[in-house]
This record gives sequence, structure tokens and C-alpha cells, in this order.
Amino acid sequence: MIIAGLYNYKHKLNNTNILYKALFVTVVLISVLVKNNSLYNCCIFPVMFILICYTTSIKILSVFKLFAVPILFLIFSCITIAIDINSEEEQSLISINSEGIKLATDVFLRSITIVSIVFFWMLTNTISEISNLLRYIRVHPFFVDLFVLTYRFIIILFSVTTTMFTAQKCKIAYSAKGSKYKALSFLFSRVFNRSLQVADLTYRSMDSRLYDSRIVYLSRTPDKYRTVSPILYIPLIIFSTLYFIL
Repeated sequence: MIIAGLYNYKHKLNNTNILYKALFVTVVLISVLVKNNSLYNCCIFPVMFILICYTTSIKILSVFKLFAVPILFLIFSCITIAIDINSEEEQSLISINSEGIKLATDVFLRSITIVSIVFFWMLTNTISEISNLLRYIRVHPFFVDLFVLTYRFIIILFSVTTTMFTAQKCKIAYSAKGSKYKALSFLFSRVFNRSLQVADLTYRSMDSRLYDSRIVYLSRTPDKYRTVSPILYIPLIIFSTLYFIL
């Protein structure tokens, strides 16, 4: 949902063919997965971070907030990797060794680099563009439409949940400790009922429009369809050089 709030439809790759962006993301992602070098990931992540800020024109603080949740999750996950519990002795001994720290560091750097690549992909493509790409590579229409409807369904439920939660807070539903659980249970039940209503309304609307197992989008032809933006090939050259040097 944070992605949907930060998405800028006037980003610098708006006129670039999605195939070029998909090729760029695929090459970089494969290189990160194949290259077992922490220094390489240390170089890729800041470049991707700068690339996200420059391409999307999003404020740096907002991008930091976007990375805050995965970074916090990865920190706690990597701490469990670094800790070594020895249960062979009479008493369990918790320790941190150099191998655990090295493994946790490698996992963290590789994971956050992959997250930055995924964020770049999500912030430079709309759902309609991604669905058209899936159809272009011959993915079955059922899975493409399911992907689109699921994303739309999540957006609607998130909006409904936020609106209901705000309304409850305005009515001081969470002021007393005893009323918090009652308010939360009411919120969950109403969101569940609303989800059923939205599902039924979506089915009726698609059926009334003679849905034939294919959702069609109007796509705009890029202004520079045959050119590759320097925003893509310059970082790709840098990444390729680093891949063979390191």
C-alpha cells in the first residue's frame, strides 16, 4: 500500500518500453543471486537506491521510510542467524561467532539489494503494464486476471480498513482499554463483511459486462519505443563491470 501512495505516474521511465525495464531488472536480479560477493551487493544497493530517487522523483525521506519495514524485518531475522545455540552440553550456551556474523551479513546485504531491485520495478510500472507484459510472455489469461483482481481487491480492502479505523478513532473507540478489543473485533468483522460485498459486486459487474476470461487495458504507445533510456543502460554497464572485476 505504501507503493501505491508513492507511485509517480510522471517518472523518468514513463515512456520506456516495459520490456527494456523487465530485461534490466532480470539481469541485475540474476547477477545478485549468482554473484556470491558481499562487496558486489554493497555496490549495487546504493546505486539502486539513488536510481529509485532519481527516476521516480520521490523524496529521499519517503524512500527511507519505504525501506524501513524490510530493513527492520531483515535485522531481526539476521540476528537469529548470527546467534549460535549449543544444546549438546548440559546447559544451553548462546554465543555469537564469526561464521554466524559473516553469514548474517551476507544474507542481509543480498536480501536488501533484492528488495531495492523489486522496489525499483514496482515504482516504475503500473499494474496494467505488468499485466500486459504477462500476456506478452504468454502467461495464461486466468492467472493474469487473477493477479489484477487480487491487487485491486487488496487496495479496496486497505482503503475500507483505513476509513473505518479513522472513523473509530474519531469516535474515541480506542480511548479505554476495555473498548479496544471490542472496537478491533468490530473492525475485523466489518472488513470481512465488506470483502464479501466487494467480491459479489465485482463478480456481478464483470458478468454484466460479458466477461470472457480476458481483461483488456487501453495501453499508450511510448514516445520513444525503440530507444533505451540512459537511466537503464548506464547502471547496467556499471553493474556488469563490477560483476567481472569483483
